[in-house]
Amino acid sequence: MLFDAGETLLRPEPSFPELIVKLLEARGLEVPNRDPDWVNRALASVFRAMDDLLVGEQKHFSTSAERSRAFWTKLYTQLLAELGVVDEDAGHATYLYDEFSKPEHYALFPDAMPALRELAATGYTLGIVSNFEAWLVRLLERLEVLPLMSVVVVSGIEGIEKPDPDIFLRALKQLDAAPERAVYVGDNPRIDIEPALALGMGAVLVDRRGVHTGFTASHVVRSLEQVPAVIR
Repeated sequence: MLFDAGETLLRPEPSFPELIVKLLEARGLEVPNRDPDWVNRALASVFRAMDDLLVGEQKHFSTSAERSRAFWTKLYTQLLAELGVVDEDAGHATYLYDEFSKPEHYALFPDAMPALRELAATGYTLGIVSNFEAWLVRLLERLEVLPLMSVVVVSGIEGIEKPDPDIFLRALKQLDAAPERAVYVGDNPRIDIEPALALGMGAVLVDRRGVHTGFTASHVVRSLEQVPAVIR
């Protein structure tokens, strides 16, 4: 069983919107609207644009440090504009990129470790396939997830990203597993679920906020605690 990392197993701590506001205020800035729901809506708008770049235009963002910095700085610039924060020289966006690249700003979702331990105890071989910078491995070690994983395939190390099927196939090859014997668990229908299904894998969409109500091409759960039940 293979997992996505960001927004599936782990998240910014305390949360993406709360951390954004906290970091900006530490920099002496005032966010016009600090309401988490409003910040989340701004984030959703920006991340939809990110999906279009990744899927439609096949723009890579995590295959090198240079690509990562350029991509995320642009994304944070767009986010700041949505939030009403002026950032003429992209200094604030660069600051956010640097801060969000620090492992100490991330934590596991509370349901992650219990679900992983239950699956491992049941006999499932676990792994990660993630669009993430190379420092994800260090983060997983810090969060004590790495010992549970038989394979970790990270785009920042491999040089390819989801939805490219080759990144899934590399993990399956390392596990010596056929696609039909594997299940992928992720939070993004277009980047995680659709390419996994196209390869013949099983797939589980983790929809924590209930925003993918029209997606019916896979098992859909609101918590990782539901995963063991839906794959049996």
